[in-house]
Amino acid sequence: MCRFAGEKSFTGQPACRHAAYLVENTDFPKYFAKHRLRPAQGDSLADVPAGGGRILKLHGEKVAAYRDPHSEVTCVSPYCTHMGCLVHWNRAERTWDCPCHGSRFGTDGHIIAGPAETPLEDRKPSAASNAKSQSK
Repeated sequence: MCRFAGEKSFTGQPACRHAAYLVENTDFPKYFAKHRLRPAQGDSLADVPAGGGRILKLHGEKVAAYRDPHSEVTCVSPYCTHMGCLVHWNRAERTWDCPCHGSRFGTDGHIIAGPAETPLEDRKPSAASNAKSQSK
């Protein structure tokens, strides 16, 4: 039971609810910084294996790139639309997962599970990135 049971916060809500929120989110800044500062896993679409996903840095911008088994590449924003954490590739489920609050996205950025309420933004792979990937 909450030690603040029966007390009210400054918003008039039960204080227990606010205490639980603070306890659950005390480590968010640590994860946010750790994952936002994580280096990219490559700088070319050629760095993405068939059936896999990688966080790439293309023309100074991070993208989440997925290559399907037929070598078609889909790029989306690598930042979760819930709180902005950097997603990572879940090889077993073939999804983009947010390590901060558990949102999951499909290879094209659509939402599979929240708390995110909007999909990852589409990012078009540039012609320069395609040319570099074909030359490797």
